[in-house]
Amino acid sequence: MHDSAFGRLLGVLVAPGRTFRSIAERPTWAAPLLLLMLLGTAVGFLTTQRMDFDEVVRQRAAQQHQELSAEDLDRGVQMTKKIAPGFALVGGLFFFPAGFLLLALIFWTFFRLLGSDLTYPASLSTTLYSLVPNAVSMALTLPLIFGRETISQQDAQRGILLSNLAVFAPEGSGAVVRALLGSVDFFSLWVLILLSLGYRIVARVSGTAATCTVVVLWLLWVAGKALIALRFG
Repeated sequence: MHDSAFGRLLGVLVAPGRTFRSIAERPTWAAPLLLLMLLGTAVGFLTTQRMDFDEVVRQRAAQQHQELSAEDLDRGVQMTKKIAPGFALVGGLFFFPAGFLLLALIFWTFFRLLGSDLTYPASLSTTLYSLVPNAVSMALTLPLIFGRETISQQDAQRGILLSNLAVFAPEGSGAVVRALLGSVDFFSLWVLILLSLGYRIVARVSGTAATCTVVVLWLLWVAGKALIALRFG
């Protein structure tokens, strides 16, 4: 099972050590990339079909201190409804894969600087298979989307699956607080564990080096989210 690309999708969840040792010998990446792309695109596109765009347009206008007439609101809602699905498709099919490629490049650079002989294909394979818990999260999210008539902007931001600490954010919490709490997610922590284990095995570095690299990059990502939330709300 661990030697087949699709078998590794299950193996990385139930026997990650054996799976990453197999990846170290023969990296593959097409199966997890395709899975993450399809699920990410489906979640994004279906969310736009149920999104409460009246709320989205009103909040955007409030952030920009604009007064909207009924005609302006309707025009903004109709325009957003037209472009949002396209953005979801482009994001899922192009920006998601580009992000995965970039993340694998960052890890490859870090571990090469630490003296590892890690190759980029091995780094890409390790990254993508470590992200499989996110695919599980998206698969669980899909039926929840189908069960909703509308999805609020707040629900979309904190996650429909409610697997992160943003669920416990006090009423009226600021965007920065929600961004920080939303980063502490069950599936994200699962991914961090797999990345640490995977790179320890595939890059042949110490557990400390692998874990510290993963955690530092994750903290930088969380800080970036907080700064974006602070700037744009």
